[in-house]
Amino acid sequence: MKSQLSPALLSRLDESNVHVITDTCPIVSPFLRNRGLLSIATPSSKSVYYMPRLVNLNAMPCEIDECIGDLM
Repeated sequence: MKSQLSPALLSRLDESNVHVITDTCPIVSPFLRNRGLLSIATPSSKSVYYMPRLVNLNAMPCEIDECIGDLM
């Protein structure tokens, strides 16, 4: 998925403090630890279910284009 995004878009996402996590389950990823996050947006229904239960994060369902639509 990340390889399908243009370098310019990835740069704009980074500047907007938006992080794209791919090729790993974000629930077990060390990326989410100690970031002070309260919620995430995700196209994964599995993450929407497990995030609040396992890592105490509110997970909002969205399609990729909805999550980053204004930056595209």
